[in-house]
Amino acid sequence: MRQHCIIIAFFILLASTGANAMWAKIPDQLLINQSTIIVKAELIGTTVIQLADTNKPLHVGVLQIQRIYKGSTELKILLLALPIIQQSVSNYRMTITHNSSDIHYTVGQNGIWLLRENSKEKGIYYADNPQRFWSNQQEKKLLQLISNLGKN
Repeated sequence: MRQHCIIIAFFILLASTGANAMWAKIPDQLLINQSTIIVKAELIGTTVIQLADTNKPLHVGVLQIQRIYKGSTELKILLLALPIIQQSVSNYRMTITHNSSDIHYTVGQNGIWLLRENSKEKGIYYADNPQRFWSNQQEKKLLQLISNLGKN
């Protein structure tokens, strides 16, 4: 009996270590409608900034725009909000923590970004759902969806 409990506990532990955030599927048309700006861009760097009206740091990425599908056509770069990475250093050991629901983008990541702007942080854009980043291979699909929206 004790051996069965140990086996069950092992499988529960194993299942819980691979837990990931769950995301509800957003229909593509709705995603496009809800996006403030849609661009083909590359994440060229990250930094931490301090907004004038808050004392909280904001981790942002810099997107270098290659093509604009929706939104202001005058932009060359824009700021992408990224999750803050909590770091602590003690006894020569560094610990980095983040939430399982955080979405992480990497410098050099290139593709189509379907972004929304937060009304409280003008000029800062969010890709806060995994569906807000598409590979460049999905450009044809995006153009078709945008075309269909114009017909309605």
